Amino acid sequence: MPRGVAIPEVRERLFQAAERVLLGRGADGFSSRAVAQEAGVARGLLFNHFTDLDQFLAELVVDRADAAGREAAQLISYAGSGDVAANLAGVATALLRSPLFAIIGIVHSRPSTLARLHELGSVSSVHVLGDVEKAFVDYLEAEKAGGRIAADTNTGAVALALVGSLHYGFVTGRIDQANATEYVPMIIGTCLRSEPADESGR
Repeated sequence: MPRGVAIPEVRERLFQAAERVLLGRGADGFSSRAVAQEAGVARGLLFNHFTDLDQFLAELVVDRADAAGREAAQLISYAGSGDVAANLAGVATALLRSPLFAIIGIVHSRPSTLARLHELGSVSSVHVLGDVEKAFVDYLEAEKAGGRIAADTNTGAVALALVGSLHYGFVTGRIDQANATEYVPMIIGTCLRSEPADESGR
């Protein structure tokens, strides 16, 4: 097998091990050796299927971002049913509970991995989360067309504010798995409000 070509089963096994290492040890405890030990394989196996650790991390980010985008894209199927804020909160909370933000965090600490992401066309967390943002916009547009949110809602701004708030809250530690169900609905409710103030400013 040529270097840099991953067998799908090995790729996913290593990716899952990397997620566990990131969530359990953080960026400081992340290494190819730690991933190999977690996966129960020889360290050289990772480098048999990826050219280096930067390629491994970059492809992990893209793979998990694609998965998050696909999950978020399911939102459109809920348009017209249930509660709009609750539908958004379900996907947003699942995103927070996924390893994606932890993965993005370690990538931001490695300029060489960011460079590799640039080569893959995903130069930053903004690009990485672009599919999630688009899914939020598509869902909100569908709900606006159905009259379930205000006609003057700027869906692009709401989606950007939501994704940005989730990312910032995670990286600063202000939002985590424990308090996500408390903070996420509040953030969504604030983003969705578009009532103009009356003459008194209230």
